[in-house]
Amino acid sequence: MSTELRDGSRAKLSDWIPWHRRRQYAAAVRLCVAVDIERFSRFTTVQAGRAQQRLLWVVRRARQQAGIREGHVVLQQAGDGQLAILPPALDGAAVIPQLQEGIWAALRDINSELSDHARIRLRVALYQGHVSPGDNGWVGHATTAVHRLLDSTPAREALRAQPSADFVLIVGADIYRDYLLDHPSRIGPDVFHRVEVDIPAKDFAEPAWMYLPASRQ
Repeated sequence: MSTELRDGSRAKLSDWIPWHRRRQYAAAVRLCVAVDIERFSRFTTVQAGRAQQRLLWVVRRARQQAGIREGHVVLQQAGDGQLAILPPALDGAAVIPQLQEGIWAALRDINSELSDHARIRLRVALYQGHVSPGDNGWVGHATTAVHRLLDSTPAREALRAQPSADFVLIVGADIYRDYLLDHPSRIGPDVFHRVEVDIPAKDFAEPAWMYLPASRQ
């Protein structure tokens, strides 16, 4: 990654980042986690600010439960959502179920004290692949694909059809195969079902696997 300076020279990413944090921004295979608040536009300005605070609390708590240090996570905020680029070399078979359980528990706790209007419901997408920092955010198929899954019709319709659920989780096929299919946990493969994410306008078509909690507890 580089930026053109006034004199025409190029400044590399490493010129701007302290040496002890450069690994955090290195190109690598990483797990990308995208989240989005359902029907965010229903909130007033004040309510939207509170919803953002609650979202940040939920995702931070989930990452903490998964043993991920916040200082090793690169974030891209989006008002009603967030993209988290997690550090490389994570044990996906351990981290992914812990993230899911952490999100579920955090949403359950925070929503238990909120009205139906204030309650936040999330779409959550996971995708893994080689990504690298660019001049205006991270680039790579994984960063694009995770948002395609997040905004997909299957994910939106599933959450809309189950008002009692606090979130829906959709993951790339590689994540399902490599980390969920053969690794028993509370988020085992039996709770997922396959969906097709087909977005011709974006030249994107891939299978994915989706999980929707049965009820709000």
